[in-house]
Amino acid sequence: MSIDGHASGNRHDKATILRFRPAMRLLHWAHTAAFSLLLGSGLTLYFLPKAHTIIVGPYRLIPLLHGLLGALSTVLLLGVVLLGWPRGIGDDIKKALAWDRKDLARLLVLPMLFPQLRERLQPQGKYASAQKVNVLLTIAFAGGLAVTGSVLLAQMLSRNALPIDLVGHSLDWHDLLAFAAALVLAAHVYFAAIHPGTRASLRGMITGRVSAEWAKKHYGRWAARQDKQSPKAKLPPQGG
Repeated sequence: MSIDGHASGNRHDKATILRFRPAMRLLHWAHTAAFSLLLGSGLTLYFLPKAHTIIVGPYRLIPLLHGLLGALSTVLLLGVVLLGWPRGIGDDIKKALAWDRKDLARLLVLPMLFPQLRERLQPQGKYASAQKVNVLLTIAFAGGLAVTGSVLLAQMLSRNALPIDLVGHSLDWHDLLAFAAALVLAAHVYFAAIHPGTRASLRGMITGRVSAEWAKKHYGRWAARQDKQSPKAKLPPQGG
């Protein structure tokens, strides 16, 4: 486990551990930016009917831009996944999709609501049960939105050449998935940036590193494995 320390106060309190490599952080923030832009333009189309009336040539401008942005985002994100797979993304995704009995137990008893059961369900691996659910939902929503969005974009570009039932069902599912994904995003933002017990994790997705003490408390099994696999780095001496 690679640990960094600082020479002010209790140096062990300032020790950090690498949690996310650059490729994973790039994927996270690229997906966040793309989804935020698509959600904004999608909500505009859903709640402001006049947004459909801006015409450029044979196309409705904002729906076309929304569809093209979705297609471009899909290609770019897949590119990041493929290029970053051997650079940490693959390992992180495999860990996020790996489940054991304790993961299921954590979801059933919700240790956050029943603190007395927390110790019996610790230590956790790199990803908590709720984080694994978030990853599964993110993959499912992204895939569903990409498929239904592709149908809608093809309908626009082909000037209504696709079967009307296919387009109608695709639009219904696209709206449903978008609103569900927005709810999941809101919950993710709350736990990552607001909730006192989990907001420290945001630092890991920004800088790549988190407090070693925090990691051992919340992801003890993963922190212990990192400690065994990597040589411990000495903390720098205090003073000059």
